[in-house]
Amino acid sequence: MSRTSHESFLAYEGYRHLKWAIALCLASIAAYVFYAPDGVQRGDTVVGWTLGILSGVLLVWLLWFGVRKRNYGAHRAPLRGWLSAHVYLGLALPLLAALHFGFQLRWNVHGLLYLLVVLVILTGILGTVLYRQVPAGLSRDRASEKLEGLLEQISDLDADCRNLVGDLPDTFARAVATSIDQTYIGGGLRAQLRATPPQDGTLQALQTVEQHLGETSGRQREAVGELLTFLGRKQALLTQVRKMIRSQALLQVWLIAHAPLAVAALGALIAHVVVVLYM
Repeated sequence: MSRTSHESFLAYEGYRHLKWAIALCLASIAAYVFYAPDGVQRGDTVVGWTLGILSGVLLVWLLWFGVRKRNYGAHRAPLRGWLSAHVYLGLALPLLAALHFGFQLRWNVHGLLYLLVVLVILTGILGTVLYRQVPAGLSRDRASEKLEGLLEQISDLDADCRNLVGDLPDTFARAVATSIDQTYIGGGLRAQLRATPPQDGTLQALQTVEQHLGETSGRQREAVGELLTFLGRKQALLTQVRKMIRSQALLQVWLIAHAPLAVAALGALIAHVVVVLYM
């Protein structure tokens, strides 16, 4: 398997888009510092207008990416590359916008636009951190398929445990029943984010079986050892499933905050343009 198949979108092609973003910032700072016709940097100079147009176009592109990103795979476009550009150019946007208005921020529609841009970028950073926790290549569809497969494995392990305790003392049968009856996966948003349920039946079953292992001998001890193996596998699968659900829940919560802020920023951008050109 190639190295690029495991390459993070942040490190895409040797941090190509990070270098582009740094170069764009340095060029913008240089233009801002060395071009001031009357000794004051403002938004109505050539550099100010250029940076303003560039910032506006960049903001629209960042918002457009959020709408279009689901279609990149259908056209075989490099999603990791687009996502890398989205992150690094997004981080450059607050600086470009600040240079555009010469750091003269006031509480008006222009200041509101900048505040929304900063909030969009901050929530975008949070989204990047959360996205990094999702296993590489695990899209929403792949996650559903993998989750379904893990749940099937858990169901099979429950059946194996039931078969094992047929000839064992009732203590082990009750432990298996506890494991099955008190298996909690998902639930409400709070439960999904917590990931660890207040009552973990499988963990309790493991502890019970270990405590009573000494009460068996011969074939029963072998069966109990196998039961411990099955319960241990189930516990590991449950941990994996709950982490997947928690990651998806965190991304959903993030999207609830990020998407409305992005739409509000677009509205503020339109208002900003109208005010500048017509008022």
